[in-house]
Amino acid sequence: QLHLGLSRARESAEPGFARELEAHFQDIARQAVSRARGGQRSARSLVPEAADNDIERIFLRHGEAVSRITWDVLEGFLGKALEPAVTSVAWARGALPASVRSTAQLKDVAEDDALWAGIMRRIGRRARAIHETTRQALAEAISLADERGYTVVQLTEGMPSDSFAGIRSLVEETYLNRAEAIARTELATAQNWAAAGRYEQRGITRVEILDGAGCGWTSHDDPDVAHGSIRTLEQINAHPPAHP
Repeated sequence: QLHLGLSRARESAEPGFARELEAHFQDIARQAVSRARGGQRSARSLVPEAADNDIERIFLRHGEAVSRITWDVLEGFLGKALEPAVTSVAWARGALPASVRSTAQLKDVAEDDALWAGIMRRIGRRARAIHETTRQALAEAISLADERGYTVVQLTEGMPSDSFAGIRSLVEETYLNRAEAIARTELATAQNWAAAGRYEQRGITRVEILDGAGCGWTSHDDPDVAHGSIRTLEQINAHPPAHP
């Protein structure tokens, strides 16, 4: 039931997240081509800093939504299955504030504490890293174009005879079909961070992992299989989903 509830929370949020990302990526691609045509020849100008703020807002909005649902689902599960034993242990360990005397109070505490703020900061950093990947690819293309003495048109449209794709193709290919994969991966990451935060609030330190059969822990091909293994919260926070 717990696994089903968490999966539904993520799956319900994924389509809207992917649609927003797709629209954002299309806008960035148009901007990059337009700016290159206008004579701007730096990766920073082709994908401006303002774009980082836009994608961060998209990430935070959807990441926060699935995180809050996750905490609510776990609240119900832990409250029914493990109350009062787990909360008693958590209080004894000092994992809960002295003022909290019921599971119903935990949501209000969690929303304002350092754990929640930390999740939001990590989501924001991952959002900004998306554009940095594109900027690196653009910087390499611009450097190569400068070495070869390409015109603005050649930089933008490419030089097939030299196997140079050009800005237009580079940006479009960089973002092609990425929205769905990014949405799936980032929502799973946000959900795992939120779950780890909720478990920590309850004094739980080790949990069983539910994953696809054969999926590795640090990456898909890692021989250290994730499914069915017992991991610490530190391990979960260090290795959120490494693949879609």
